[in-house]
This record gives sequence, structure tokens and C-alpha cells, in this order.
Amino acid sequence: ASQKASLNFNLPGLEEFNSDYCSVNYLFNGSDEVEVNFFQGANYDRANLKRLEKIKSGIVNLNMQGMPLTNEDLDIILQFSNLQKVNLNSSGLDIGSLERLKTLTKLKTVSISGIDFDETEFDKFLDGAKFASVNVWSQKAGKKQLEKVIAKYPEINIIVGDNMEDEVMKISNPTIA
Repeated sequence: ASQKASLNFNLPGLEEFNSDYCSVNYLFNGSDEVEVNFFQGANYDRANLKRLEKIKSGIVNLNMQGMPLTNEDLDIILQFSNLQKVNLNSSGLDIGSLERLKTLTKLKTVSISGIDFDETEFDKFLDGAKFASVNVWSQKAGKKQLEKVIAKYPEINIIVGDNMEDEVMKISNPTIA
């Protein structure tokens, strides 16, 4: 039986995980759930993602929009077993490798706008997925082409469109060096 953790104000600080290009914060004071935002793809460093393995079970939201990711990065992300929301918009991953996201049983919201795929690949991606919501936008397949696939998964809220501005402008807390 899992008991819901009560508010915990003695949580370890997250300073060591923060950098100029990655903000790591508890969702709210006393929560042990962690939200991670990566910024500025040109400065992406896998070491920052790898460091998060230490707190991997606490991470529930991960925003890696625009980061130049590879399957090696995805291997790390797949260790975040409590992930509920992930933004991999324009991250350069291909939809075939992203099928592995289905192994994250708590993952509900997935954004993969700016990753190209056709209807068949998208169907395979959704097949067996427990996602509640998926944001997509592909150069290769517009809303028209995806209609059949979307109809096949009525339990998933599939939003087709370039949702790139969604939640990107989160300013990290200023730090005094």
C-alpha cells in the first residue's frame, strides 16, 4: 500500500542540479516532486541531465524543448520513473525511439511538436500508450492526414498544432554568483 507523503520541509536542496541552462525546483514548498526546465539548446550539456539521476524518482515534469537530444539522453530520461509530463518539442529525437516513452507508466502529458513522422509512425507511437494528452506537429503529416489515427485513440487528447510558445518562457530564479 502506498501512502501519500505528507508535506516535507526537510527536503534536500536542489542547488547542485541547477545551472545557467537548467532550472530544477520543487513544484511547491514542501512538495517532494521536482520540475526540470532546460534552456538554450546551443549550450546543452548531457552532464546536467545525467546529474539528475540522483533525484530521478522525484522528477515529475521535464521540459527539454529545443535541446539537441540523442538516444543516449533518452536512456537517462527513461529512468525518471515518476515522470508525468515531458516536453520534447524540436529535440531532434525520432518518433521511433520515442515509443520507449510508453514504458513510463505515470507519463500523462507528452509534447513532441517539431518532430516529424507520418500517420503510420504516429499510430505505432500511440499504440498501447497510456498517455492522457499528446501535443504534436509534424511537417510530414498535418491534421488532415492524422484524423484517422486521432479517431482511433479517443481516450487520448491529441492536440495537433505548433504549440511551441506553450510554457517556454519560464524565467529561472536569479542566482547571485
